[in-house]
Amino acid sequence: MGEQRKYAEQLISCGDGLSSAAQAARSRADLVRARELLARAAALRPAQPGRLQQLAEVQMARKEMPEAIASLRTAAALAPRSAEPLRRLAGALELAGEPKAAVEARRAALRLAPGDLQIRQQIALDEGKRLMPWSDRDGVALLKDSKKAPPGASAVRVLDYGAAQIFPDGGGVERTHTVARVFDKKGIAKFGEARIPSDAVVVRLRTIKADGRVLEPESIPEKESISLPGLEPGDAVEIDYLRGLAPRGPDMPGYSLGAFFFRDDETPMGESTYEVRTPWAPEVDAHNLELPPGTVAREGDGFRFRYSARDVKPQLGEPHQTTEGETLPWVQIGTGAGQNELMKSLADWALLRARPTSSTLELAQRSLGNGAQQTARNIYAAVSQAVRGRSNGNDFQSSAAHILAQGRGNRLLVLKAALASARIPSHIVLARTFLADPAPHRFPRGDLYSYALLRIDLPGGPAFVDPSYRLAPFNQIPPFLRGQDAWVLPEPGEEAVYIQLPATLAGQQDGRALQMDLTLDAEGVATGTGRDEHHGFESASLKDALERLDRDQRKQAVESMLGRGLRGVTLETLSTEHETDQEGPATLVYGLRVQAARRDGTQLFVQSSLVPARLSRRWLQTAERQVPLLVDQPEVLTQRVSIALPEGRHLRGAPKPVKQASPFGEYRWSAREEGGKLVIEELLSMPQQRVAPAEYAAFADFARAVDQAQSQELVVGP
Repeated sequence: MGEQRKYAEQLISCGDGLSSAAQAARSRADLVRARELLARAAALRPAQPGRLQQLAEVQMARKEMPEAIASLRTAAALAPRSAEPLRRLAGALELAGEPKAAVEARRAALRLAPGDLQIRQQIALDEGKRLMPWSDRDGVALLKDSKKAPPGASAVRVLDYGAAQIFPDGGGVERTHTVARVFDKKGIAKFGEARIPSDAVVVRLRTIKADGRVLEPESIPEKESISLPGLEPGDAVEIDYLRGLAPRGPDMPGYSLGAFFFRDDETPMGESTYEVRTPWAPEVDAHNLELPPGTVAREGDGFRFRYSARDVKPQLGEPHQTTEGETLPWVQIGTGAGQNELMKSLADWALLRARPTSSTLELAQRSLGNGAQQTARNIYAAVSQAVRGRSNGNDFQSSAAHILAQGRGNRLLVLKAALASARIPSHIVLARTFLADPAPHRFPRGDLYSYALLRIDLPGGPAFVDPSYRLAPFNQIPPFLRGQDAWVLPEPGEEAVYIQLPATLAGQQDGRALQMDLTLDAEGVATGTGRDEHHGFESASLKDALERLDRDQRKQAVESMLGRGLRGVTLETLSTEHETDQEGPATLVYGLRVQAARRDGTQLFVQSSLVPARLSRRWLQTAERQVPLLVDQPEVLTQRVSIALPEGRHLRGAPKPVKQASPFGEYRWSAREEGGKLVIEELLSMPQQRVAPAEYAAFADFARAVDQAQSQELVVGP
């Protein structure tokens, strides 16, 4: 202890050594020395309320209540927008025997922090009330009255209850109450670990045994979840907790609660109920759900929303399905600000990070060209060389100057800052991708418009660029953004603008063009070369991948890609063309050896497609669907395969050309003999799309027709 005191005293001369030395004194119960050191620390930094709060703690420990109250009042005056000094002051006043003053201090703290659940609960206790008593449900009684589980269910949610109350000060409290009975190990795995939010106050967390006994878990520090004890098939779990809801800032007036879903993708529900009480008439954003009259009703001085669904079957997950928000029934309650206000708020932060600096000015000066468009192209290329690696367009944590200095980070910010240095205006655009729920949403959702582009406002018209791909083409956007809705973040003095991104742009080219020139021997083994040319954003994606792979990894990746359709393929050589070009295609050039045909006597049977799409295997994994099928990316592939036939062998009985055209895509295939060579040409074009369950059978017919055409064999014989 002597040495500890000695070293602690030596800390006093350090920057924040007084506080450290005081903490050391408190740990050895020397409260007099701790008070002395903290008083000196507060005097040296009188504008820091935190030091006064530390001093007040020691003063309360020494029963010096008037001095502690005085310290906390001073801290509250120094930080008039912080609720923490007032919260501590309320506790000190309570200990000093001044309950009325403590209540007033708590109310003042709540006015500053309406989302603080602890303070709100304390005020409710002061008034002899409970928070949200109208939301109480008896879990044990519900279990007694519950129906038998559906056959085959691993668990059933007897109660899935959500409630929220908004108060006149803008803050609120939400309640989540779940009662579930488990029937097997799968159900135990799902409900046996309770994940309670870190800011939640637990009302009930327990295992309810089949014989009526109740077991409560122990809390294990630093464990993300809490294990429900003694949970066995036939038992139930009850999870009930409260969370505080803070109001949004002045730039986002009103409130919006989280979405509440009335259906699960795994577990049947006996009752799913959502109830909200608010002093103002709420707006309801309902999806995949028709609300009956009276769902929103006036109650006392406020309003109540209540909707309940009973005996809800689960919506089982299916391969390649759309997001749950597109199909499951859900509601969101709120009022006030919408997406427009969110975009204004985001703009302030994003534009702060994209301010031009001397480094971006220097980059812009090096990139000056003949006119604004050429200068913009030059800057775009220069930024792609200066900032390498992966880039997340909606990452606004670092400034443009910092990113440029590091050579890593969000290229979009550097590009915008450099364009501003060259006096070329531009706007950040946040777009909704094809994968996102396409339905309109009333309330602000940051995750809905999550993909960032830059619109460069040139004299001849806007040019859209996506710097996420380092070598992406200029004035082109990825397929998953074409035709999608988006928001243009406003510059100072402007309003946010809702737009539709272009469905097509000049010079747009997508997909792959594969050409093979092979020589077939009498055993069915083919050798030759292949050229795999990628266009548009497929080219940009390939260039990005090549940049991260060494020679052996590249060879392994291409062999794996070809091996999905070709038997016994061996890559003998591999090279690339244009892999470092800013625009244009990227091409893989390889020499290969492959078993292209099977031999039967004097005949060879050649595969009709050397790189088959295998649509049925990829997209037809269920006989029928209850939710839409999401084809998440377009597929455009043209192939021309020329195979020199062995001497004296010819194509026998060539199949007729195949033409398949449907709303789901297009496929063409033909084969012919030409100058001793078998020439196979095919085209597959399938857009990204959502296939409704009613259209799934027709889509399956198209996919099977393509697979059938690609699986036939061409006979080569004498």
